[in-house]
Amino acid sequence: NRMMFPDIGQYLQPITLADGVLFSAARPKFMAEMADFLKKTGSSVKLSAMIYDLIPLHDNLPIPGWFRKTFLEDNARILAQADQAVSISHFTDKDLALAISQSKLPAPKSRAVVQLCHECRPDGEAADIILPDKPYFLGVGITMGRKNLNVVLGAILAMLEAGKQPPLFVVAGVDRRRNRKALESGAFAKAAPYVRFESAPNQANLIALYENALGTVMASKLEGWGLPLGESLWLGTPGISAPNSSLTEVGRDLALYFDADSPRELADIFDKCMNDQPFYTALKKRVVSARPHLRSWKDVAADLLQTLNSIRNSPASKLAAE
Repeated sequence: NRMMFPDIGQYLQPITLADGVLFSAARPKFMAEMADFLKKTGSSVKLSAMIYDLIPLHDNLPIPGWFRKTFLEDNARILAQADQAVSISHFTDKDLALAISQSKLPAPKSRAVVQLCHECRPDGEAADIILPDKPYFLGVGITMGRKNLNVVLGAILAMLEAGKQPPLFVVAGVDRRRNRKALESGAFAKAAPYVRFESAPNQANLIALYENALGTVMASKLEGWGLPLGESLWLGTPGISAPNSSLTEVGRDLALYFDADSPRELADIFDKCMNDQPFYTALKKRVVSARPHLRSWKDVAADLLQTLNSIRNSPASKLAAE
């Protein structure tokens, strides 16, 4: 929109959509508009669409019906036009295959998987965060509901009930009202003294939080990938995860897994990491030594280019990257 961004021309170069492949990793509603444009103009450009997840199609989640309907319609428009759907995990690809088999979504001409990565890159800023002065576990982007802050608060309560000292739990990310509200009264109020919020830390502060945590918890019921788990492992900090959806693809055999509906299992992991030093030292060493085998953004780029090349007309075709 040149009215909103009059200087956009100096940052973006015009692309002629005459041939080649248009790859988009945009939000579904934007990709749907691209797909409609290609169809309307009769373009010979091949559309490769990145599919992050199909979580709104899972009936067991409390998702508004209007959102589910819009999400389904947008993805149907994309896939009907797409020459290729690139899922970011094998879990997402399986979800897509199931939706196609159930006639909820049309089948693209081809499907591929390019897993996202573990790498967490610094951006050159200096960290200025004041870190906790006691051992803590970290949750990045964790909220009540699907992201399952509920089970973390339940684990803190379980430790209190057992007469054990809970760890501090740092919640980093957008400051969600529903998170704070859960601690103000009711079942989780006693957990409030053990929770610290770090609202929208910059990259340097986030890395400092990762590197100094005992572990990063990703307790989600469903994830398309799970970047916080991967980033934690990349930075040498153990990951603690629910063994569902794509999270085992990210955590591999490095993460500590627990039942997402069992606060006591998570409480036991907290207790073991804090109080069993030989266990934790060995775990930390194993995570640190695994870094050369984890996925980088360079790996993602190489795999994506190979995938895109598979649908190009010829080596001479041009690639238009969205």
